[in-house]
Amino acid sequence: MSKLNNIKSRLQVILETLAGGIHFDEVRGNEGILVGKITSTLIDNLAGATTRRYVVPMTVFFKSRGNKKQTEDMLSRRIDKIEDRLNEEVSHYDGTTYYWHDGEVVESIMEENDEGMLVGNLTFECTITEVL
Repeated sequence: MSKLNNIKSRLQVILETLAGGIHFDEVRGNEGILVGKITSTLIDNLAGATTRRYVVPMTVFFKSRGNKKQTEDMLSRRIDKIEDRLNEEVSHYDGTTYYWHDGEVVESIMEENDEGMLVGNLTFECTITEVL
């Protein structure tokens, strides 16, 4: 399995129980987590291994019939829960597959998107070393 597919599959396991689920193309329904384009940067290129830092942008959607303050409160709690779950996964190796190390949420912000909808934007970063 490729490194990107490993990241995606592990994120699905970590976040699948959250309301609305995790999506890689579009969010259907009133809530969910949309994973954006995953990018990587070469950190180290050794004779027998390469190390890359992966950046995983995520947008948390939550449509509510409540007022703006209620929506902010609900969205804020959802963002906190996602951050907690991801930060528990500093490194992950399940005995057969090495997923990543140095995983962390480096940014989270609540803002209005282009459609005027309140969303949470998170950035999760992790490092993968591949032995060649």
